Amino acid sequence: MLLPPRFRWKTVYVAAFELALDTVLPEEAFLFTDEEHTLFETYRALSDDPKHLFVRLFLRNQKYWFRQSKLEGHYREIDDLESSIRQLITTGLLMDQESVTVPAEVLGILAMDELKILCRRIGIKEKLSGKPRSALVSTILDHFRQQSFISKRLLLAPGGTNDGDGEARLTGLTTHVFSGDATRRDRALINKVIDISGPCVKIYPNIIKVFERLHLVFYRAREYNEKPALLEAILAKIGQRTFPTYEITRTSTVFKNRDELIKYETAIRLHFDLSKMTESAMGPGRDATVYVREGDRDSENQGKNGARRASGAKVSQKSSSNGFTDNRSGDGELDPEQERRRLEVIGIYENVIKEAENIREAWRHYVATETELSRENPNYFMLRFSPGWVYTQILRLELRAFAFLKRFEEESILLHELLDQHIYSLGQRGGWYERLALIKSNYSFHKRLGKQEALQVCMMALRDKHVHAVDATLIQARIVRLESELKVAYRERHDFSYLALRKAQKRILSGERLNAPGMVAPSYTSSHSYSFVPNSMGSSHPIANQRPLWRNIDGSDCNVEELALSYYGTLGYKGYHSENSLLATLFGLLFWDILFSPQPGVFETHYQTEPLDLRTDAFFLQRQDMILDRIARIAGSTIIENNQSTVPVTQPRPTLPQQQAITRSSVKSEELEEEEDDEEEEPLFSRRRKPKPASKAVNKELLGNMLFEDELLQEQEEDENSEERQAERAYKEFLARKRKECYYLHLIQTHDDLYRDKKVYCVGVNWTFTKEELLEVAECIGGNALAEICKILAQEYNKRCSGMPDLCCWDYDKKLVKFVEVKGPGDRLSSKQQVWIDLLTSLHVDIELCIVQVSKAEDEFLEERKNVN
Repeated sequence: MLLPPRFRWKTVYVAAFELALDTVLPEEAFLFTDEEHTLFETYRALSDDPKHLFVRLFLRNQKYWFRQSKLEGHYREIDDLESSIRQLITTGLLMDQESVTVPAEVLGILAMDELKILCRRIGIKEKLSGKPRSALVSTILDHFRQQSFISKRLLLAPGGTNDGDGEARLTGLTTHVFSGDATRRDRALINKVIDISGPCVKIYPNIIKVFERLHLVFYRAREYNEKPALLEAILAKIGQRTFPTYEITRTSTVFKNRDELIKYETAIRLHFDLSKMTESAMGPGRDATVYVREGDRDSENQGKNGARRASGAKVSQKSSSNGFTDNRSGDGELDPEQERRRLEVIGIYENVIKEAENIREAWRHYVATETELSRENPNYFMLRFSPGWVYTQILRLELRAFAFLKRFEEESILLHELLDQHIYSLGQRGGWYERLALIKSNYSFHKRLGKQEALQVCMMALRDKHVHAVDATLIQARIVRLESELKVAYRERHDFSYLALRKAQKRILSGERLNAPGMVAPSYTSSHSYSFVPNSMGSSHPIANQRPLWRNIDGSDCNVEELALSYYGTLGYKGYHSENSLLATLFGLLFWDILFSPQPGVFETHYQTEPLDLRTDAFFLQRQDMILDRIARIAGSTIIENNQSTVPVTQPRPTLPQQQAITRSSVKSEELEEEEDDEEEEPLFSRRRKPKPASKAVNKELLGNMLFEDELLQEQEEDENSEERQAERAYKEFLARKRKECYYLHLIQTHDDLYRDKKVYCVGVNWTFTKEELLEVAECIGGNALAEICKILAQEYNKRCSGMPDLCCWDYDKKLVKFVEVKGPGDRLSSKQQVWIDLLTSLHVDIELCIVQVSKAEDEFLEERKNVN
């Protein structure tokens, strides 16, 4: 029996919410206290409507209160909303407006028009139009908390007294209360807000934390997210998101005890907050402005230690994503806005360092205690749920703060500590070695001694088995440079020429650039303008520079990758600006069954898109036999050639106009021949007088045939169409047979047919690419190259799932594939991109480095325009 829609919606939300209770409590009840178990039982005792309302409120942003009048419009599936709210308040799960103590909390529920009404009611007469919301809220709080304002507007209202005792008196609009007590003044403002908004409710913060902790345990959350993980289960139940099918093997030892769970929860919350602070300071995806100490500009190039600098701070001359170059204007005076922003950013990084120092000792404790455990535990990837792992990520943020503030001595000490442990973030060790060598080489007090220490650090990095090849290339280049600077004897220098990475063939294009980096394009300002975020002071600043725009071949605006893609389209290629997604999609389809094969401890919930060990080397080690067998079968696959006898080839026949022209020309030629014969038989004198015959008996048969010409040609075209259809059918049968006999093409096609319709979520798989396109690209790459690419991803997915070429272009008719890395003016290859180019080149896959340059005329025009501005 199909449930009614309203009841079905309520069932979905409640069932998804209670799934966590039913799964966690039987096996991991020891992680929760008796009071928390009592809270869970209180929820279970509720009826259906209050349960549904509680779950819906739990999914919303908990920063704000919820107006009861708006809840009635949003949750119409609840039969009696008021009764449900009263029941939740009675059971202690929900609080009403009487529990509000901070006026700013309820001011957030008022609309702009309602805020202006409130301003007029409390006597604010200044101009309000054009003010942002934050300014209105600040104005209300400041005016209402001024005692002189309260005394004038409220105490001396008609009927009031001058003694200041402040008894309540009801007027036509509201109740005025005055007292020197700030709490009573806040209560008066809260009451005025409630008069406008009506009753409001909110879940108790401590109850929110308990249920968030429950869902953290259930979903095995690896990072804190403001969006509840419960949304994944709800979307899956209503059919808007489909997850892979696999065997779940939950383990009850992920968190050893409640204390470890609380530490882990606190750690991921702290990491989330510090990451947001760091991003607000630097801007997404870019390094921030580098601030240095007083007098550091003159000494920076001399390599002075940051700890020896004075305490003042100035911004360096380097440009940044925040748009800062110097805090001084043309006349030498400090720019107030730049100076305020500079101090704000420095404060953010100082706060990051302070919070990280608070957990440093706890991190050392976990490093010491988990060293032996990691060696004994085969599932060491479960250390991802250890507080020590999260602490390591926080220390990485501290490294960024030290580098930002140029506190190199403290950064060097922390890098040494991170490199001394061999448990957490092993994939980052190469970058830590590289950074430590840079600090010792450039910022040591004794230059030569610092370079010698940097050389020793680099040699230690090459002996470290956890340093990846991506980082090893940078370290080898630094060794060669240091030995040259130290004037090491040639016979003692290291020669890494035999390890030199292969390079891609270069192709240089010239294009018309519409704007310089960081400038708004003259004809394209709607979707590519600056991104602004408000800061705590109410003003805005750009967080990222705009990408340069170019004129495409068809005249439209585009980025540099789209311009290169259009160029390769003129060479007969079709392709995508896919970067990592296309090769990752092929890997996901080829290894789908291996990715989701039964393994102990890697699938803890129904809502995973990848096994928990995929981004560690445990993934390859635990499935080594299956992976190597799959790679061997892919490499050994053969593709049958297109046999000409398989596809019928028909001779081209004349079209209908050609047939008509041939027929008319034959009729005309026969008429002329007959007229010539008649003229030869007749005497010359009779030719002038005798008229031409209207028709000849000989032509009647030809003209009669012309009446049936259309029917004959139509039948001929039908025969041709039937032959073409037969040829097309035969070609499709050939493709189907070829893709069935080729192992890896058949594997891609099988998994695509199984999961494409429902768009099943799988790590790396992008369903934007059609099945035909994926099969064509896979065939053009070839089995040997595809097998090696998959092997690399299976061994080092976390390190190699990025850095792939920007463009993937192919010509299926010629069985050609071309990967292209596109670089605009001033861009250069990263170490990951260089390693991918080396890999693809070694596999004999065509790869090019496409460098897009600005045409000289356009470059001069932009420079002139910049000078004018």
